Amino acid sequence: PLSLVKKPLLSQIDVSLSAIENRIQKSEEKARCDALTGLFNRSILDEQINHFINSGLRNNSTFCLVFIDFDFFKNINDQHGHLIGDSVLQLFSSILLREKRNDDCAFRFGGDEFCVLINGDHKTAGQVFANRIKNSLKNIYPSVNIPPSLLSISIGLADFPYCALDR
Repeated sequence: PLSLVKKPLLSQIDVSLSAIENRIQKSEEKARCDALTGLFNRSILDEQINHFINSGLRNNSTFCLVFIDFDFFKNINDQHGHLIGDSVLQLFSSILLREKRNDDCAFRFGGDEFCVLINGDHKTAGQVFANRIKNSLKNIYPSVNIPPSLLSISIGLADFPYCALDR
């Protein structure tokens, strides 16, 4: 009789532990990712910059930090509403994820600011990526019905180790 009770009880415990593990995993993902865009957040950027620097020093390799800022993004929210602004950020984030390579990392840095860490220097990998982003930005206009003048971005590039040797 005791063995008959044990099996269902162990099964229930196993199901409960699986549910707890699933909740922990989802909580960890939420802590690492921006809720709106699904990109890594700024705290993960800090970790990844350290990883890229250490790897660069160890392997004598370069990487490029690509910083992207929407120009006048406040005007999008003011003129078209925050839901449209959120849509623009989500669409732009999907462009970053599509255009980056597998070993590159994309982050939401702040409200309308994004950052991508790219293996290679700005002349090879960084500028190619920046041009792909600028060209892909044109695909957002029809989706959100916003004039191109409001969807302007500024892109800055910095190379490791040429621009800096630390964060």
